[in-house]
Amino acid sequence: MIFNTQGNYGRPNCIATLTGDGVVITGQKSAWVSKREIAGVCLLYCAADSGSGRTLAADAQSSFPWMPKGVSRGRPLDKFGQRALNQGEIYFDNVKLSKNHVLAGPDQYQDAVYAVHTFANALMGTVFTGCARAAFELAHGYAHERKQGGLPIIRHQSVAYRLFHMFRKVEAARALTHRVVHYNFSSPHPSLHAAMTAKITATQTSSRWRATRCRFSAATG
Repeated sequence: MIFNTQGNYGRPNCIATLTGDGVVITGQKSAWVSKREIAGVCLLYCAADSGSGRTLAADAQSSFPWMPKGVSRGRPLDKFGQRALNQGEIYFDNVKLSKNHVLAGPDQYQDAVYAVHTFANALMGTVFTGCARAAFELAHGYAHERKQGGLPIIRHQSVAYRLFHMFRKVEAARALTHRVVHYNFSSPHPSLHAAMTAKITATQTSSRWRATRCRFSAATG
């Protein structure tokens, strides 16, 4: 992200000031920092300041051992899902690091972020395709076990209808995710757009069918 030095857009929440042979980090990262409770190394993306305290030239990426002086953590999120992936806020109070902790400065930042997000989004597509498939399999098994009116509820048209649409959408998410992962891990120019398509399709499918399974079980239980 390049900041317009003429505009008045306010400052980002977290800034790394590049001065001489050091870096000073101040601010807060959002609540979606993954593995912050158990991480041994922190990978930080933030805005880079040339040192004037005013002009934000571009972004920077740095890595450093967890946790240097001046770093603190907020409360972990009480999440609906993926609770094993602990997440929460991180605060930086004038954290001083040497310049050798900078992995990608303003000139390399865009390429670094593109590469990381391309593979991360594609792999999240596989995770949530699996969640969606698990929801379908649980609902499918329940529909064959639960009886109502003397018949397994799979024999009721409305139940079969919902299971059919669960199956086709899960399989569509799986096909898309498989294609994107195969392309991005084999192509010299992986596609971030495709990776985001796979992630969004899989996560929306997973969220919808997990909720549908819960309503389905409650309505027939």
